[in-house]
Amino acid sequence: KHQQTTLDDLPKFVNVIAEQMGDQRHDRLLLTLIEHMKDGGHLSQRVKVVTLQFFTQMLKKSRQAMDDAESSDLSEMQQRMSDPDQLHCTPLMILLAEGHDDVVAYQAVEFGKQLFHGGNEVAQKAVLANFEEVDGGFFGKVVEKMHKCIKVLRERKREKQFMEDNELEEDKVYGYKQMLDNKMELSGIPAVLRLLQLFCEGHYGPLQNYLRVQPNCLHSVNIIAEVLFFLREVLHAGIDETTIDMAIQCFNTLTEFCQGPCAPNQATLMDLKPNVCSEVNIVLESELPTVEDALAFELRNSAVLTLLSLLEGNTKKHHLLLMISTLSFPVLGRTLDEMWRMEEEDALNLAFNLYVLLCCLSREETRSP
Repeated sequence: KHQQTTLDDLPKFVNVIAEQMGDQRHDRLLLTLIEHMKDGGHLSQRVKVVTLQFFTQMLKKSRQAMDDAESSDLSEMQQRMSDPDQLHCTPLMILLAEGHDDVVAYQAVEFGKQLFHGGNEVAQKAVLANFEEVDGGFFGKVVEKMHKCIKVLRERKREKQFMEDNELEEDKVYGYKQMLDNKMELSGIPAVLRLLQLFCEGHYGPLQNYLRVQPNCLHSVNIIAEVLFFLREVLHAGIDETTIDMAIQCFNTLTEFCQGPCAPNQATLMDLKPNVCSEVNIVLESELPTVEDALAFELRNSAVLTLLSLLEGNTKKHHLLLMISTLSFPVLGRTLDEMWRMEEEDALNLAFNLYVLLCCLSREETRSP
């Protein structure tokens, strides 16, 4: 009973504890806690979740101090938690994120997002070393989570169609939609995709390549291809207020996979059939009536930025010609005309990026025989 009361109260004190333990004087205690979590098969789910929340909050507070100082550098706590010679939290994050307990795994992903925030190269090097040393199946677990989400998306699409075909009472429809939309398989996947993006933030080439192929693993997974397959399923399920965050994050993640540029990852997205340009066509052609305008602009802009990342430093003529032959230029032109007529900053940003894209492609088409 006393233990349960402590667990119930602990989340309320996370902020206070984080403030008191934000400097190096407490690193010895933190190291003990980290090692206890690594060997924590006997720990309950709630203890693991609350401890991860505690670590996450410490990073947020440290990051907030940097933001207040208008500094883009890594926070002190990020450096300490990332450095293999100090707290070295990346193995713990990976261990729990690839575990069988989905609740703990998703909380570990949230911790990872804060740890890798802003392009943390110390953490990127540490996690790559961990991947190369231990074949723990992290990327296989990521694919498993995407496949579970795809299953729920397909189920959700069928159920929504059933509700539309049968005139059910409005309160029952609302309650059932809420139940479908709040499933962890849907709510947790954008964070997983964001973590993959942060692995490559700052054009970190070693992880960009490792996400495509893991040479030390018995079962290598092409995460670049898997994210594109997942995006395809999200768009097929229909873009609405629940799925649009997934679609935006998919494009943002694919963009980070390619920027730098990373030519093999660019080739992956262009050589798949159908290639990523088909998904961009779907996004630009969609009306998106149930989505806020700001999110609709963000989705379209994210899709266009992915195309621009494919053009970055790309000297492979057949990929450029393939993009030209796949994209729907009437849709691109119509979207550009619509955006120029609007006064919203988001619309003008999208128009500018579309203009840059069309200029790049028109130059290539002019040079082609």
